[in-house]
Amino acid sequence: MKKLLYLLIPIVLLGCDDGDIITNDFEFEGIALQACEPAQVGTNIEYVFHKTDNTNRESLVLSFNANDDILVSDGVFGPFSLDTNNSFQYRRFNEAPGSDYYCNSVPPVTPRVVETLDGEGGRFQILTVAETPDDDIDGIPADQELNEDTDGDGIINALDSDDDGDNVPTAAEGVVIIDGVIDMTLSRDTDGDGLLDYLDNDDDNDGILTIQEDLNRNLNPTDDLTGGSSNYLNPNASVSASPEISAYNIHILQRNARVSIMFEDLVLANEEKEILLSEFDFGDYLSGMFSITFTPAFN
Repeated sequence: MKKLLYLLIPIVLLGCDDGDIITNDFEFEGIALQACEPAQVGTNIEYVFHKTDNTNRESLVLSFNANDDILVSDGVFGPFSLDTNNSFQYRRFNEAPGSDYYCNSVPPVTPRVVETLDGEGGRFQILTVAETPDDDIDGIPADQELNEDTDGDGIINALDSDDDGDNVPTAAEGVVIIDGVIDMTLSRDTDGDGLLDYLDNDDDNDGILTIQEDLNRNLNPTDDLTGGSSNYLNPNASVSASPEISAYNIHILQRNARVSIMFEDLVLANEEKEILLSEFDFGDYLSGMFSITFTPAFN
């Protein structure tokens, strides 16, 4: 028969066999939340967050799949339910597992797991807040970029290194930042239509989209010249690529974010023990600076 406990952290687990008391501090005090960071963005991404206490030879690990880019996009994600695709587990080992135990591509043979408690119920929610002022490395602070998707490529402007989808990087479109703010007067507006070039997919207003003024088809309209000037900035050079350009350039993100994970109604159990936690703060994970490269689908 399981011992059923309704407790908040810290927790005392009562064994049923001989009455021994095993104490476990599920806050893992002083132990940082870590992650095995995915190398890609997209859908059905597998995330692994863990805390490993080598002194006490124990760990907590959360593994789940999500269609959200949790390390890329700010926001609240979830709640996610613990089920066959999303798992949370306590493990106790016969020796210290090391900090990279969960991130090995091949499951380690040692150390040996001597006790587990599986998450049999509950939900968790994730809050991601950017720590990087310019994720898409386009020279524009993220708080100055519209929280919308100008070019409709599925990437919001703050995370898009080519906001207007013309294959000219935003960083090369003449945006001037003064005291952290876009200067509308000094920033480049080639055709004078009131729309800065970095948001204008026809910079010279000649009726040919900038992306199609790439006559050599190398996904770089800036090196297609007439009379020494780029065609995409010259209203007198109005020749379109043939066949049409149908691909975007590679995008790069440089990301650093704080990820907070909170559980509700968590149930941890094995054959002998069961623990119920109405709330459990798994902690905050601060990602290291890392780069992600991807190419948006052309629309």
